[in-house]
Amino acid sequence: MEYAPGGTLAEFIHKRCNSLLDEDTILHFFVQILLALHHVHTKQILHRDLKTQNILLDKHRMIVKIGDFGISKILSSKSKAYTVVGTPCYISPELCEGKPYNQKSDIWALGCVLYELASLKRAFEAANLPALVLKIMSGTFAPISDRYSPDLRQLILSMLNLDPSKRPQLNEIMAQAICIRPLLNLYTDVGSVKMRRQAILPRLRPSGGAARAHNASNQLLWLLL
Repeated sequence: MEYAPGGTLAEFIHKRCNSLLDEDTILHFFVQILLALHHVHTKQILHRDLKTQNILLDKHRMIVKIGDFGISKILSSKSKAYTVVGTPCYISPELCEGKPYNQKSDIWALGCVLYELASLKRAFEAANLPALVLKIMSGTFAPISDRYSPDLRQLILSMLNLDPSKRPQLNEIMAQAICIRPLLNLYTDVGSVKMRRQAILPRLRPSGGAARAHNASNQLLWLLL
């Protein structure tokens, strides 16, 4: 990986103090992490330590890259992992319980990262590890600011669902209305023609009313691709 002179996302957040990010900036960072994690998962790899300290920024602090694959794991198509690894504040409830886990555990960590971008603090913190585990397993955390859209709040809640089977898949997250425009902007602003023509994004297939709502956006997205 090339040098990332902009530091980490954790450092960027820390320097904000109490100055909340606007929603567009949050989503600009988020969809890049989302795409990177999707690529990793298509290779049947679990990152297992996704956190703001492992998300690196370019010199303009606009392009992000996921780093530190030191404890990542390759899975077969239907297997699960069992080893308890990762940074405590970002580990999923199933990891806390010592249960088998899969890509949905990375999605929990991604939800923690999104929460941190929106609130400038971690979703789950405590004075000691037992207390932290109890917080994670209860799934309780302070709500984000009312300045943010209901869609952003709902996205965080869905990713931090205690039941891993109820957390959305990464392609389902990409298909949500809140992510469509940031994805389009990303591919327009920083995607080369070659990259846009590659099948990096899964086909967006929301169902029901969501399908009708996203139809025009999806057509535009596939024109770009």
